[in-house]
Amino acid sequence: MGNYFFITAAMYLSWLVSPESLVIVSRAAGTGGWLAPPALAAAATLCYCTAALVQRLPVTRPAIRIILILQAGTDLAAKTALVIFIPTGVLVTAGFTFNETFLYWFPNFAFSAILLAALLILHLAGNTAVERSQQIFTLLTVTCLSIIILSGLFTGGGHLDKTVQMDHPLPQSQHLISLFFGGLLFFLGGLQPQKRQLTSLQLFFIFCGATSLLILWQTVAMSYIPHAKLASSTIPYILVGREILGQEGRIIIGIATISGTCAVVNYFLHLATSTHTQLMGEFSSLFVTKPQMTRRAMAAIFSAAIAVCMATGLAGEQHLEHYIYGALLLWLLNTGIETVLRVRGNHSTFSITTIFCYMTSCIFFMAFIYFVITYNDSTSLLIFITLALGLGSLLAAVMSVLSKKFNRKTS
Repeated sequence: MGNYFFITAAMYLSWLVSPESLVIVSRAAGTGGWLAPPALAAAATLCYCTAALVQRLPVTRPAIRIILILQAGTDLAAKTALVIFIPTGVLVTAGFTFNETFLYWFPNFAFSAILLAALLILHLAGNTAVERSQQIFTLLTVTCLSIIILSGLFTGGGHLDKTVQMDHPLPQSQHLISLFFGGLLFFLGGLQPQKRQLTSLQLFFIFCGATSLLILWQTVAMSYIPHAKLASSTIPYILVGREILGQEGRIIIGIATISGTCAVVNYFLHLATSTHTQLMGEFSSLFVTKPQMTRRAMAAIFSAAIAVCMATGLAGEQHLEHYIYGALLLWLLNTGIETVLRVRGNHSTFSITTIFCYMTSCIFFMAFIYFVITYNDSTSLLIFITLALGLGSLLAAVMSVLSKKFNRKTS
């Protein structure tokens, strides 16, 4: 296995081990009980099979320009929302964690700003610095979580009374659907287009490792924390770490929170700058000749946007939860669209691959609709998604118009 495998694994795992992801997977365990791990495994299996079929296929853009603009707009909206709102939330979380766990006198916002500045410097330094640091961030986070998990599995098996552990109602069909659809959100990173092809075995190792880590985390979380508390907590990972290893567990989880934050912010900056640079290059040859400069400029712009969101106190408002949820749903929607385009553009006739991938895309679209309908504030969520898609399409249209003028001048 070459270095590219470890880079890809580090990029992909970063979202799964981030503080935001740990909150979602822990709440799923608290809500669904012992049916949460099988639902997560089913979602992982579906995403792995799809990734193994389409990861070697490029995204084929639509030939009709208006459809191209709409598709590019969806891509821009999803990646921009991801890179702005999730980092805003996790960076502030990392700041509070550092303040409460390590240095009480150090301002939490200052620490968040330092992390953001350091990650921006990595992106200004180039892809090599980003990829090497990503492996360190992800490995450190996985190591810390593994220590907590193994300690929980082999040092008592949980302190909850058996009657408390089993006193959980069997989830209704709606809960089962929600658990399965929610599981899809963890594995979208593995369905993103890659620069180079991985073998099916390499993909299997990545998906299997990621799924095992999350399922084992759910297992120890449900063994040590009451389900109701797990489902309602905003910091379930800290509760789990402290319950299993006491103060040492709190410190280990604190390290995992900070390194996981660095990993996921680094990943989303990389994902968003790559997407924007690629789309800008498709619209205009100006950006093809200077991709690294474009990447650095986009990283600076996104970092400035994140800093503004943190400075204005967005992380302390309820709206940020809507934005993060909307960003994940946009990512889900865009992944479904990209899966269709990759299969449709590379397979002219129906086959097992096309049928399976179309079915997967339909499941993604159904999950998107389900989450929008069942969200507790679906109106605010719909407004955010509509605005994001509208602004993304507008940006794509502006890029299209400017590229026409530029190409006309240079021809």
